Amino acid sequence: MFQKWPVKYFIFTPVKFYGILYVIYRRIKTIQLTNCFLIFPFEKGHFKNVLKKHPMKNLHYLLFFVLLVTSCASPKKYLANQNYDAAIGKAVHKLLKSPRKAELMATIDRAYKLANQQDLERVKFLEQEGSPRNYDEAVDIYRRLKNRQALVNTVTPFRYNGKVYDYPLVDYDQKLIASKRKAADYLYAHGNKLMQNGDKESFRKAYEAFRKVKEYTSDYTDIDQKMAEAHDKGMSRVLVQAINNTHLKFSPQFMDNLLTIDNSGLNSDWVEYDFRDMDRQMQYDYYVNINLNNIQISPDQSEEKDYTEQKKVEDGWNYALDSRGNVMKDSLGNDIKIKKYKELKCTVIETHQHKTCQVNGVVEYLQNNPSKLLRKVPIGTNLDFDHSWARAVGDLGALSEESKKKCQVKAMPFPSNLDMVYEGTDKLKLAITNVIRNNRRFIY
Repeated sequence: MFQKWPVKYFIFTPVKFYGILYVIYRRIKTIQLTNCFLIFPFEKGHFKNVLKKHPMKNLHYLLFFVLLVTSCASPKKYLANQNYDAAIGKAVHKLLKSPRKAELMATIDRAYKLANQQDLERVKFLEQEGSPRNYDEAVDIYRRLKNRQALVNTVTPFRYNGKVYDYPLVDYDQKLIASKRKAADYLYAHGNKLMQNGDKESFRKAYEAFRKVKEYTSDYTDIDQKMAEAHDKGMSRVLVQAINNTHLKFSPQFMDNLLTIDNSGLNSDWVEYDFRDMDRQMQYDYYVNINLNNIQISPDQSEEKDYTEQKKVEDGWNYALDSRGNVMKDSLGNDIKIKKYKELKCTVIETHQHKTCQVNGVVEYLQNNPSKLLRKVPIGTNLDFDHSWARAVGDLGALSEESKKKCQVKAMPFPSNLDMVYEGTDKLKLAITNVIRNNRRFIY
């Protein structure tokens, strides 16, 4: 089905995946599964060299590779690995698509019986043990039994090799409803108990417990209030603030502009970033302090250099005279004229203006309770002011087109020290944004 694939489809950037892929290569140098042939176009010892020579920018190819391998796995392979539901799902899908593949029914029958036996034994043990915490797992098992039965019923009854494959319909609803009721009672009490611990992790676990209670039953009228309380108390709130420790005095607008950062992708289910301290009563769990500590600005610098251009141009004419001083005539009797030339000179004085600004600081990650410094990340940015202009002294007619363009540029005033910093705001914001995004793992 597949020809040899280009090596580039199997190349992945992160070093930590080299070993994984090499093991896969060693174990399945040639994968031959039902309706699928995957050929590796490289030999032993060549794999790591290929990876180093062809780095990729992301993990898309790894995901593609894994999906390719798993999509090629046959129902029998899933069955052999005791992945019964995957075997049933794959076989049912193929059978519905191609009813002639009747041999798949034997795989479905075997996987269906083994999966049901495994689940029924497990749920029987959970119910006999009688622990309230077991009913949440029982809900999952009864759901799985019900969904598996519905899936198999899409292809049964089915006749193959003189045998009719059909299964009695089992009503799991009563067991499912009873398990949900008992699971909800346990989870509601367990959630309330977790709320008493007073720590973030417990609040988050309580929220998940209350969420399942709401999913299982509508009997608890205060469940939305419980979920809101658990979510609010389990949320980690982060205040990002800019602090000026330099000798320059910046306007409040400039400091606010530094924090005008796109926070998409920063907030999560349990972490919320604030870039303005809008509520003085808010208790923040983390502080991200952007400290501007040092600003170095060079003095105004001007450098001059000059060069001279020359050009010969026509400057009228003179009559050609013979040795006697008479005007010479050409063959037609006309006076002979000789062109006159003059040499033009012009000096171009070029001026280059230069000024630099370097802003250095550090981003501190602080935990509030308990108070702890988590991380310090240096930041910095540079901004250069460069402007060149020229003026001409002499006869402008001697100048080339390039020199004329230079002389059309006018001098500019040097920016002030504050203006230099303000002009570099976008670069500084980009540096701050990158630091915040790259260190999200320290806040949870």
